[in-house]
Amino acid sequence: KRDLGTGEVVEGKEGPIMVKTVKCEPGIDVMRAMNSLQETQWEVNLDLLEKICHFELDEGANLDGRLVNKKSRIKRIVPNQHFLPAFFDEKGDNADEERRTVLEWCRRIIEHNGNVFWHSWMCDFRGRMVPRCQLLSPQKGDLSRALLRFKHWKPLGEKGRFWIHVHVHNLMEGVEVLSEPDSGGNRVSMWEGGPASKNQKFERRDEWVMENLDLLREMGREPERYLVELGLDERRYSKRSDFQRLSALIELDRIWGVFDHSGEDWGSIKSGQPVYLDASCNGYQHVSSLLRDKKLARLTNVIESKKGPLDLYTEVANEAKKLGRAKIEE
Repeated sequence: KRDLGTGEVVEGKEGPIMVKTVKCEPGIDVMRAMNSLQETQWEVNLDLLEKICHFELDEGANLDGRLVNKKSRIKRIVPNQHFLPAFFDEKGDNADEERRTVLEWCRRIIEHNGNVFWHSWMCDFRGRMVPRCQLLSPQKGDLSRALLRFKHWKPLGEKGRFWIHVHVHNLMEGVEVLSEPDSGGNRVSMWEGGPASKNQKFERRDEWVMENLDLLREMGREPERYLVELGLDERRYSKRSDFQRLSALIELDRIWGVFDHSGEDWGSIKSGQPVYLDASCNGYQHVSSLLRDKKLARLTNVIESKKGPLDLYTEVANEAKKLGRAKIEE
């Protein structure tokens, strides 16, 4: 008899058989959370879609102006010439086909669903909630996430503006923009204070966006001028956030444009932009709290450090270097 991780092996009439065992029984709070997710209405981000795509209409004409003002049905959505290399690598693999499917689904959602849709969610054996369909979901890849917005826009207020700034900073970390070469061929960073860097306090992230607001808004308005910097000059794989970066910049420019014409009142400005915040060392944060371990809590930023935000994994790597590979592998 042995436990295979997905069930229990027991003795049957004709020998050992594996019986499925339940590892997680969702509680009432989990079910309420899942129902809230299933009630959430999503929409296609038209601002991003208009920026990166070309629209063929039924009469054979091309879209002129905004999607919301079009007079006939969309026949086909294709990436425009600036962003085509970022969409497809033309190897004929599943990745290219998946992106074509995403664009076709966007067309159908806009034309047949009034640009609104829902996701059906499920709870797996660990208690984690996942959408049954991954495409155009908040748990899929870069393009799907970038094309998602909440259907019901809410007033931002100063707090909402702050978190959109944090979101923009997170997506711009490590992105450099250099000036044109001077007479000596030298180029300098166009960012005030340098590029956005990791492990900054939320307040500092907001400050960086404010310091560089004009350039960030320009990148959102004219992304075709910054394709290399945005990572949208060619198709890239692995875990990417290139289209999400552009989506956030477009929204940043939009809300500030409304703000400039609204009498400077953030409470009257609405947005449907999702803000993603990735938990850092989440399991170890819980462990530090349960064990009341101050050192671990400080390394996982449960307790604030005088040195600023710390990184547990960097500390582990430094300790490993001290010990040496031979010692670790003993």
